[in-house]
Formats: sequence, structure tokens, C-alpha cells
Amino acid sequence: MPKKEYRTERLILRASKLVSPQQTLDYYKRNQELFTPLDPKRITGFYTFAYQFLMLHQDEVERQAGCTIKFWVFTKDNPDRIIGMISFSNIKYGNVSSTFLAYKLDSSCLNKGFITEAIARGIRIIFEELHLNRIEVAVLPRNIPSLRVMEKLGFVKEGFSQKFMEINGIWEGHVRFGLVNDPEADWHKLPPHIRCAAPKVRLAKIFSRD
Repeated sequence: MPKKEYRTERLILRASKLVSPQQTLDYYKRNQELFTPLDPKRITGFYTFAYQFLMLHQDEVERQAGCTIKFWVFTKDNPDRIIGMISFSNIKYGNVSSTFLAYKLDSSCLNKGFITEAIARGIRIIFEELHLNRIEVAVLPRNIPSLRVMEKLGFVKEGFSQKFMEINGIWEGHVRFGLVNDPEADWHKLPPHIRCAAPKVRLAKIFSRD
């Protein structure tokens, strides 16, 4: 099982066990306008302390069960304020050996490379520690910043799925991406702004292009 906390050059990634309901509530409230057009329709009570408490508890249950790993992202400069989240869900082993990545970032932290840095660390956890073979991602075609993140991290576009996910009450199609754990690639191919956070080992072939 992965650790509950990881660090990169600029960030701290913490499991839900180390995060308070008030922190997640503040995060979702201040980003409600940004997230609403990109997220599933929220149930009544989502923006309450009680619901966030239950959500964090469920996160820990799923972490212990090994089916989902979620990290809340903080900056080292402000370690008490959540600026993002990355989640690896539907973790499968055996002849499938894959997981599904989701992520989001605070509106005040866009275009600073934070989410790319956080996901890069998450990829290392999935490929080095869990030894999974594949990471999958689905991105709304209109979410241009997220498409750029996929490009930066070397995810391969694999197709388009019609009505793949319910977004704010509407079933919408998504662009599908995949990343395979190929031990022949080197981390020196990382983008410069996150290179210092990566180890000098041979890892997933995520920064090469056909």
C-alpha cells in the first residue's frame, strides 16, 4: 500500500486520512464555479461538513481495500490549503492491471504546472510501487487545459467514447487516453519544470512519441 504522504519539489500529496473535512469543503466551495461544468451533478448536501466527513471516510475505506488511491495536493508554501486532487480509482491487478486517473486543480493555481507535477508523482506511485501496467484517463474535449496536461505527460490518445460520463446532468463524450508502464523509458524526458522531482531510474515510457 502506498504511503499517506509524498513530496515533490513544490508540492505535498496527502491521503484523505491526513485531510480534514473543513479543508475539502473550503476547496470545493471556492471552486464551485470552475468545477460545476466539468463534474458530475452534485447531490444535495455535498457542500456540507458532514458530507465531506463521510467522503473522506469512504476514501480511507477504499484506500485500505486497495481499490482507490486519492491524494489531496498542497503547496509547501501553504501546507494547510488544498489546491488540487488526483485520484487513481478502479484499481485492478492480474491480467488487467490498470487504474483510472482523475484530477482537478484550484482556480487560483492554473497554468503553474502544479497538476502536472502532482500527476507525475502519482504515475511513479502507480508504476513503481503498485506495479500496475496501465493508466487510463477520460477528458472532455472542451477542457483544453486538461488536454494539454495529457500531452505534457505523454499520454497517448486512444479514441473517443460517446456519452461516456454524466457531467452536470448531461451524458457527454470524452477523449480517452492511456499510459503504459514501459521500463525502457527514462525520466530525463520529463518536462523541465518537474524534472527535479523525478528519480534517476528507468520507468514508464511516458515521455516518448511515435
